[in-house]
Amino acid sequence: MPTDDLDGDAWTFRPDAGHRDDLDLAGYTVHATDGEIGRVDRAELSGSRGGLTVSTGPRLLGHALLLPVLVPAGVVHHIDEATRTVHVDRSGREIDGGPPFDPDDEAPAYRDSVAAYYGFARRSRQD
Repeated sequence: MPTDDLDGDAWTFRPDAGHRDDLDLAGYTVHATDGEIGRVDRAELSGSRGGLTVSTGPRLLGHALLLPVLVPAGVVHHIDEATRTVHVDRSGREIDGGPPFDPDDEAPAYRDSVAAYYGFARRSRQD
């Protein structure tokens, strides 16, 4: 039976992004198309699939003052290990306005809404 599903590429790193399974992205600076926007708090990854929890706001005593946002792996354009920077193909405003990360929400609808926010199209598939 066909179901409406978001494109799986939202949660998969591009082949040329520079991701490796053994690479811990926590602490990396996040650079949007218009400049630096924050840092990776943690990477929720399984192989080359998943997303990054990114703090975009000011910090006080090492803690973010705003809720972090969830950024799908498919938004990552390039990872620069030398500078510990993750480059994303969205503006800082777009990332900063993204859906807040909810560590308690594992529902597919939550991930679908995050992927849709970043412009990943719906597609029909057979289950």
